[in-house]
Amino acid sequence: MADDKNSTGKETTATLCGVPIPSPDDPTLTPEQAEALAKLLKEQADRQAALEAWERLWDAVRANLEPVMESLCRLTKEVVEKIAPVIREMGRLYARYAERLCEEGQAYTWAKGNRPKWAHMAKHGRSARIRKKYKDRILREYRKDNTNGRE
Repeated sequence: MADDKNSTGKETTATLCGVPIPSPDDPTLTPEQAEALAKLLKEQADRQAALEAWERLWDAVRANLEPVMESLCRLTKEVVEKIAPVIREMGRLYARYAERLCEEGQAYTWAKGNRPKWAHMAKHGRSARIRKKYKDRILREYRKDNTNGRE
């Protein structure tokens, strides 16, 4: 807010969006205009004061949060360093498990074409022992067939 003179030569006390605003004490304004102008200037000052108060509050909060954020980052880094080997091991185990499942699926598909009785017994055998027996037979034969006798 700066004191200037507008195009009519009258003094202004404020600007609103870059447009000079005449003083509420300007005698050329009607009482209603002067009152509305005074209210507008007060609202603008209130908004500016609220903005400055908000900025001061935010600065104080940020100053108090920085140590908390630093310790939180440090703690997170420590946790990640501790669990990273576990996650890597889980990934390795999952990869082995997935590879085994794929191999079993391929072996079962192979058995359906080459050993249909074994495939049926591996899937529909009466007891788990029988199902496991035929599943293992299928895997053994599949590996032997696909590795040229190397196991």
